[in-house]
Amino acid sequence: MSGSAQNSLLLLAVKRSMNMGLNSVRGGTRFRQFYGISTMETSTIPMSSMGTYVQYMIDDISSSTTSSNAAMMTEISNYLYDILITEAYTSDYSEKTSTITFYDRNIGYLNCWMHRFTPINNWQSCLSEEISISSAFRLPDSVLVTHHSKKFLFWTRTWTERKVVPAVVVLNDYVNALCLCLAPLVQTSLNIQTPTNMINDIKTAAQNQREFVPSDAERRTVYDPIKKMSTVINDPEILRLIPPRLEITNGVY
Repeated sequence: MSGSAQNSLLLLAVKRSMNMGLNSVRGGTRFRQFYGISTMETSTIPMSSMGTYVQYMIDDISSSTTSSNAAMMTEISNYLYDILITEAYTSDYSEKTSTITFYDRNIGYLNCWMHRFTPINNWQSCLSEEISISSAFRLPDSVLVTHHSKKFLFWTRTWTERKVVPAVVVLNDYVNALCLCLAPLVQTSLNIQTPTNMINDIKTAAQNQREFVPSDAERRTVYDPIKKMSTVINDPEILRLIPPRLEITNGVY
């Protein structure tokens, strides 16, 4: 199914930022007061040493995991572990990227981690690039969204998005928060260094994203055994009791 037919919260957020321009950046020219933006880390690794390097990244993440960032760090570790055991950096695609976003209601920050592996020098080496950005928001519960993409030879690119959004969270509110969080990276005129071509690739995919946010009703529907029918819940206290579920969408562009 094409990327335009499947829903991606990340691509929708990026598209909104593109449409809003610099108005999507919190604080305008003083945006650095509203965002935590890391310096981009770049490493060039011989292909023969990639297994050791990826394992080092996994170990480093494990040592910096805390109770407040455990969900996000687990997703990053899973992404890297999948690359490690499959030796994905030697596969027949030229790039593998990951964007992992996590809102922790306990600290009130939306965090985004972006990473790209790119084989270079005729597959003799691999370029690893990563950056993170965060900003304060107020949402009623924690949200985790991961977006992975692969670019194969001959320029075909696929993406898969995994999301866990609790019923009490309004999807449109989360998309708006993600739009604002990513805005300094999407607005390339601000000259923030990001993984090579990654933002441009995401923006290309976002152009095909429908301006459509799925209804919250599906995540808020439960079976009422007394009425013997499905009912949409709107009470926030009850919504918090509904276990969040994993949703997976994918596309090609």
